[in-house]
Amino acid sequence: MKTFLLTPAIALLNQLPYRRKFILISVAIFIPLAVLTYLFVSSLNDSITFNAKERTGIEYIKVARTLLLQVQNHLNVSDAALNDVWAGIGLNAQQELVDVALKAVEAVDQKLGGPDKLNTAEKWPPVKEKWQSLKDQTLSIKDNLGTHAALLGDITALIAHVGDTSNLILDPDLDTYYLMAQEVLRFPSIMNNLQQARMLGKEVLARKSMTSEEKTQLIFLFSRISADLDTIKNDIAVVFRENTAVKTELSTRFDTATTAISIFQDILGEKIIKAPQLVLSDYAYAEQASKAIGDVFKLYSAAEPI
Repeated sequence: MKTFLLTPAIALLNQLPYRRKFILISVAIFIPLAVLTYLFVSSLNDSITFNAKERTGIEYIKVARTLLLQVQNHLNVSDAALNDVWAGIGLNAQQELVDVALKAVEAVDQKLGGPDKLNTAEKWPPVKEKWQSLKDQTLSIKDNLGTHAALLGDITALIAHVGDTSNLILDPDLDTYYLMAQEVLRFPSIMNNLQQARMLGKEVLARKSMTSEEKTQLIFLFSRISADLDTIKNDIAVVFRENTAVKTELSTRFDTATTAISIFQDILGEKIIKAPQLVLSDYAYAEQASKAIGDVFKLYSAAEPI
């Protein structure tokens, strides 16, 4: 059967001189080789382009996460200024730190935010506008928290957008995929939830009373922090299993951050949400929250692919 199928080809070859037989065989070998080479080079170029776009995302997020932290710090300082005029002495200095962080993002956005790159035209301008508006206003304690929360939400959305458009959360390697999910989604989320719980809990403890609405909101924030922490622990466990170099680099910071968050959760749950009386110092509570946020930021800053 096989011989019958090859008979026409054999007959054609028998009619050709040796030179043409050699040319025909060479062409038959060269064509699949050329196709395979083209596919390999095309795949290699795609990989280079993919990795280059990931690097642009990492570069952008590096400065955006600093802005996120500085705006959170501005919330803390401005809140203190509304409660105590002397505590607001550092407000102008903190505004300058936010301005510096904003300019750093602006510089990177000018380089990488175009439609052919990260396409941030709809996400970055609202951040600048909200910050300028916030600086120009004198807000009540409640409005101060809400205005900052809206700005922090926009910064978080910007980071998530950069993660999408830079392919960071599409990485095919398991360790890098889960690590970048923390950079783009988990760390910004838990930092914002910790900050909101810090501000609301501090306010409740300062006046030694809590409304049912505030308690409901704190329970909600507690659950959000718990969900974020569980996801971070599960994802980082995969990263550490798949990449021992990353584990060596991040394990200490990871343990420090997750421990600080757990301690803060215990305080929030036992000393505020479940407490029959609010006796904890608002200062002590805010300090532990700030430590948890700071430790997460240190982990956030160090968590890059190795």
